[in-house]
Amino acid sequence: MLLLRFKPGTKTEVVDTQLLPGLLTLCYLMETILGVSEITITSVNDGQHKLESLHYTGRAVDIRSKIYPPVKISRVVQEFKTLYDKDYDLIWESPGKPWEHLHLELDPGNTNH
Repeated sequence: MLLLRFKPGTKTEVVDTQLLPGLLTLCYLMETILGVSEITITSVNDGQHKLESLHYTGRAVDIRSKIYPPVKISRVVQEFKTLYDKDYDLIWESPGKPWEHLHLELDPGNTNH
């Protein structure tokens, strides 16, 4: 069983349901590759993001990654991109920094994947 936790204070006022298949796949990959039993979402509609950020429309989430081995996070990202490269962006932001996280966004049609 995998638990999905939210960092205290995380706002989840709106989430685009089209984000959910990608999020669930990412959770599955983290569970199987990292061997974890819970994952923490650190931001949905909150935090400070670029003005045009998809967080504000419920099309992006941030997930804690700094507590996992980098080689395994890299594998999670690679596996995810193999499955969902056209509809989602998955970015491993600031590896090795205290604010490191995985940023997942629903972005179909983006040619910059």
